[in-house]
Amino acid sequence: MIKIRAAELNDAAQISELITPLAKHFICHEFSTSAQAAMLNSMSKQQIRENIEDNYKYYLAYKKEQLVGIIGILNGSHLFHLFVEENCHQQGIGKQLWQYALTQTKQKSMSVNASKFAYHFYRKLGFKPTEGKKEKNGISYYPMRYDRN
Repeated sequence: MIKIRAAELNDAAQISELITPLAKHFICHEFSTSAQAAMLNSMSKQQIRENIEDNYKYYLAYKKEQLVGIIGILNGSHLFHLFVEENCHQQGIGKQLWQYALTQTKQKSMSVNASKFAYHFYRKLGFKPTEGKKEKNGISYYPMRYDRN
């Protein structure tokens, strides 16, 4: 059974420790070395802590007391991070995090800049591409949008 709760400042290290190796494995290989460094810096303990202090809301998924997934939402309308421990993929944890996050915002739509790896997952969640592949500072992504019914 998965339990989901809102993150607190003291969760920043745990969030960073989960998402950094996942980003290295699944996403960073698509980017230049400098873009990889920028992305990984955005996932540091200090940056996650600053995000939580600002307008980011993180929700954490636990399975038997172990952190197995996180979702981060900026201003209630932009999905910023969604990561699930590799050995927990295909178990519905990402979908549960997404559904939980939707209950925490009243926004009618949500955007995401999807990685190539996550693109099809976001399509399954109901996101639709808004443009083709984009690149900014060496980081490539696919802009997508989710609209509530």
